[in-house]
Amino acid sequence: MGILAGTRIAPAQRLPGTWAGGTTHMIAAHPPDAAQQIASAQLWVGTANIEQDAPYSFFSERMRIQIPVHGNGIKLHFQHPAEAVTLTHGEPYRFDGARPVQVALIDGPIRALNVIFHRSVIAKAHVVRLEGNQQLSDLAPFTNASAAHQILLQIVYVICGSLALRHAHDQAIMLHTDDAFVLHPQRQAADTHPAILLECQGAPVELVVVQALVPAQG
Repeated sequence: MGILAGTRIAPAQRLPGTWAGGTTHMIAAHPPDAAQQIASAQLWVGTANIEQDAPYSFFSERMRIQIPVHGNGIKLHFQHPAEAVTLTHGEPYRFDGARPVQVALIDGPIRALNVIFHRSVIAKAHVVRLEGNQQLSDLAPFTNASAAHQILLQIVYVICGSLALRHAHDQAIMLHTDDAFVLHPQRQAADTHPAILLECQGAPVELVVVQALVPAQG
């Protein structure tokens, strides 16, 4: 019996950082040596504690996906053109990382999951809710990627509850609230993917699945 190839990232293991509105904690970066330089990473995934109204950081040639995971939501005030977007709990929103935007709290501080990626990267993130003994047998793989060979990156972040994560017959890896699991990058055809099983452990569980196809170098 094997163990799923990857790394469990507990909250205490995350690289901390600060920004105008609060703090950040990195879960994963690709390439790994870009962990402290979000603006140069092909992919950066982490949490942000938003504790006060503030402007967001500027990320040239990068897109962002943000999902409020704790708290009562936020309002994003964009410029060029002017636009206001309200995000509630568990709602993913994609936007240009170079577009000026100010965040405003709705009802107290929140935590959000951030996915920041270069325009050459195909990325998505979605929230999954499981109850009872419910299982999810697929991480919703990419089906329309244009490139023949890319590096597949997959990250699971537990918003609340407990989750068992494994291949069909492998030893399970247990994840709890605020834990993350980063599967080892796989260089493979875009239409193939590892079969992953996620099992709810009793109480309802809520998680975020992040996936990205990064152009292979060389």
